[in-house]
Order: sequence, then C-alpha cells, then structure tokens
Amino acid sequence: MEEVALLCHDWTMARRNHAAGGFFLVLAILGGFAWGAMSGLPVHGAIIGTAIGIVLALATWLLDRRRGA
Repeated sequence: MEEVALLCHDWTMARRNHAAGGFFLVLAILGGFAWGAMSGLPVHGAIIGTAIGIVLALATWLLDRRRGA
C-alpha cells in the first residue's frame, strides 16, 4: 500500500503555478459596471470593462506561456 502511495507523488506530477488572468477579467467587469453606473450607462461600462478584462486576461495568459510551459 505504501509503494502505491509513493508512486503518486513522483517528481513528474509536480506542476508549476500558473498566473490567474480571470481575476483581471472579473475586476475589470465590476469596475466597468461601477464606472458606467456612475455615468448613467451601466451596460456600456460593463461591456467596456469586459473588453478591457479580456485584453488583460489574454496578456496574462500569453506572458505566462512565454515564461515557460
């Protein structure tokens, strides 16, 4: 039983930590909505925030890929 447990924790199972770009997406959507609500156009703010969040999340993903797979 112990031999099986040791096989599960092999060095090949170690994975590096990936950056989380979803944080930027959520933050930009909520920020865009808040900005839009203050200016009287909450839907426009949410759409603009979504676009900015997608750009930031993609940039995070691309930089993370470049750093090493």
